[in-house]
Amino acid sequence: MTAPDPFPAPAVTPERELTAPVSLTLANGRLNPAASGFARSPLVDTSGIGGRHGWLQQALGVLNVTSRPPTSWR
Repeated sequence: MTAPDPFPAPAVTPERELTAPVSLTLANGRLNPAASGFARSPLVDTSGIGGRHGWLQQALGVLNVTSRPPTSWR
């Protein structure tokens, strides 16, 4: 009898492709589950997270049509 693998491979979950514009947040401010995935172009609207979270957008690499570079980049 063989011993069980001590490091089993993690389950692979395919990434979902976003093909239509979607808001990053719900009306109550929580993350929109429909915004999880990847997009080939900027489709995720980040206007719901407010201006004080610009650092978060940069950290996550989130861009949208209305995004502007931070003033330190100008």
